[in-house]
Amino acid sequence: MRRRILILSGTLCVLALSGSLCALALVAWDAVDEWYNPTVEQPIQYNHQAHVEKFNIACVQCHTGAESAARATIPNIESCGQVCHRTDMPPVTDSPEEKKLRDYLAEGKQIPWLKVYR
Repeated sequence: MRRRILILSGTLCVLALSGSLCALALVAWDAVDEWYNPTVEQPIQYNHQAHVEKFNIACVQCHTGAESAARATIPNIESCGQVCHRTDMPPVTDSPEEKKLRDYLAEGKQIPWLKVYR
């Protein structure tokens, strides 16, 4: 009987320790993920889904080398203003984000995009 109690308590200790280690690993994983992939507040909240799905724009139209290079480049302002968001044409939408883009275009300034991945 005593042996059974020792085996049972030992098993429970091992399970508790394993559960604690798993919980600790999950917390550590989340912290490391946030460090490697921080949430970045960009100057313009760009909607990839609208551009790709709604307007059928291919990645390579904005990101040169997206299909051939190890990394896609950050688009320059000229790629936005040459066709779709020309300042001599009416805005495509009435969103405040497009207004920010058009302001950058009118001033001839590049958008100060922040790196998301290192």
